[in-house]
Amino acid sequence: MSQIFRKKAINTLKSFLLYAFLFSGILFSQTRVLHLDYIQFENKVLENYPLIHEKKLEIKKQKLKVRDVKTSAILPKFELNLGMGPAPGLNVSVDKKYLQTSGADDSSRWIEESNRNYDFLNWGPTFGLSAKAVQPLNIYRFQAGLNAAKLNVEVAELAHYKHKIKVSLEAQEIYYGYLYAKKMKIETAKAMKDFKDAEEKIEEMLDDEVESINQKDLLKLKANRHKLEKGYNQSMTGFSRALMGAHFYLFLPDSVEFSPADSVLVQSTIELPPLDSLKLVALKSHPDLRRLENGIEARRELIKVAKGELGPDIFLFGGFEYTKTWSPDRESGGKDAFTKDPLNDLYGYGGLGIRVSLNFWSRFQKFKTQRIELNMLKRKEVYAARGILILLEEAWLKYLEAKANLKSSSNSLRAAEAWLKGAAMDYDLDPSLAKEMITPYKETLYTKKDYFEAIFQYNMAIGEVIAATGWTLSDYLSKVSK
Repeated sequence: MSQIFRKKAINTLKSFLLYAFLFSGILFSQTRVLHLDYIQFENKVLENYPLIHEKKLEIKKQKLKVRDVKTSAILPKFELNLGMGPAPGLNVSVDKKYLQTSGADDSSRWIEESNRNYDFLNWGPTFGLSAKAVQPLNIYRFQAGLNAAKLNVEVAELAHYKHKIKVSLEAQEIYYGYLYAKKMKIETAKAMKDFKDAEEKIEEMLDDEVESINQKDLLKLKANRHKLEKGYNQSMTGFSRALMGAHFYLFLPDSVEFSPADSVLVQSTIELPPLDSLKLVALKSHPDLRRLENGIEARRELIKVAKGELGPDIFLFGGFEYTKTWSPDRESGGKDAFTKDPLNDLYGYGGLGIRVSLNFWSRFQKFKTQRIELNMLKRKEVYAARGILILLEEAWLKYLEAKANLKSSSNSLRAAEAWLKGAAMDYDLDPSLAKEMITPYKETLYTKKDYFEAIFQYNMAIGEVIAATGWTLSDYLSKVSK
């Protein structure tokens, strides 16, 4: 009995572990759904979009150049050499020693002549140290180069923000396009079901030999299904493309699925200030204009650098060398750290230097090139502001057009729905009038398509006006809320 009970317990435990494993696999394999509204979607795209991170690298690159300019100003040339090795012994012996008299006062001194003999049988360690340094003193040129590098960082940051504006507009297009395609997919699927029900109803009436219905009515209804199926296929393709675009821009893994927080495409509630106010904002803070201003200032600083290179380079220089050998038979016995002989030495030097380049015309040509490029940027500044305002005005006109089209589409949709409602009431009273519903049903469906397309165009027109002003959508809303 105990053995049978043991087998049952083991089988029960195995079954439990199997079910637990399968349940955990199902639990962890489920796709996680990410719900985002249009603001959250834009922020998530700007946070995760790969190309945004690539553009950020340009900012880091310019910041590294600023650091390079700073570090190159302090001892740009500094060499330090160390060496160790063996050295032979040295024996110094006095060969001659005599008294020498010279001069009018008959002064005398002792003269020694010595012999230096290297002993290659006795070796000792030797150590050498050599250092050289140069410090430029062209402070004016250094300051101009540093200012130019810092301005280039700001130019890179503004270029990065301009790219964020472009991506922000693309993110809005994907979000609203997803809702538009989803709505069209639902509407066309519902229309296909209604057409199928109408076909079945007419076929029943033909079987019942209703006099007001003939075969032509059924064929006419089936002939109109082609356009409906074509619209459904287009909506499915648009929906799939919008979903793929959302996954790409959000940089989502396969285990995460995007779903908009809005269930249906509705008219945007964002309010825009008057055009004149937007123009003032664009002239003050548009990234293209600010980037051009910083670019001109950076070019002016580079001209200062090029002008400074026409003159001489002034610098401080210095260096020293020290060698010490601990080999036997030396007079000092290796105890004197600063003794001098053929292998022991210590000396240093320093001074103020001036370097003049003989390649003057090449540097002068570089200076002229910088000056020409500055004049080109100044000329661009004259018409850049006007160009920004023209683009803003164009976006504003598209916004007004989209707003008018949306109002017209809304009126048309109400009329089409009233027409379809009247035809449906007649159909309820007389089922033989099913064929009379084809035209109002088609017009209502097409009007709905135009209406939701008008909403899409209106919402995008608002985004284009904000982008032309020089803001991302989230930045604009944060500024308006303040």
